[in-house]
Amino acid sequence: LANNIRYDFTYEKKKAIIGLTEGKMVCTGYTQLFYLFGKKAGIDVEVIGGVGTNDDGTVIGVKGSKKLMEDIPIKVRDVLGIIVDVNLLTEEGKDYIEICVNPNTYPVNYRGEYHYRSGSTKQLLKGQALNQFLLKKTGITWDSVPIQGAAIKDLRNDSFDIFREQAVLQGRRSIRK
Repeated sequence: LANNIRYDFTYEKKKAIIGLTEGKMVCTGYTQLFYLFGKKAGIDVEVIGGVGTNDDGTVIGVKGSKKLMEDIPIKVRDVLGIIVDVNLLTEEGKDYIEICVNPNTYPVNYRGEYHYRSGSTKQLLKGQALNQFLLKKTGITWDSVPIQGAAIKDLRNDSFDIFREQAVLQGRRSIRK
């Protein structure tokens, strides 16, 4: 979502459906989408209520803002493993909280697990599926990952001969004499 939907700095696009159809929305829309996607995926999702604005962006205030300023960043860090900026703002004498989440180039885990949505199911990624997912998301290819404990003596000369033969046959390498 963060990569495909831009933040609406005009503060006009407040609903999740607008974000999906027009490609931009405010925090309320992001919250709605993450909540809906999480619920559909079977993930235990919770919207932390009372950040101080209603759905149309009107500041209504929040009780316990000082405690929330401490609790929110800790809960997000512990559950998602990311750091968010939390700002206490005041409008017309009413406190409200702004939570800023920066786009993340790496996959975000939920309580140490990675989940993938496939059709109408939510898949917990494990083993090779998790390895492939992480490699794809980070832009790393399998052949650039070092193999722990591998030494030169573990490599076979006939494998290199086959590789060179195939490279020549496919025109990717010329024969050196």
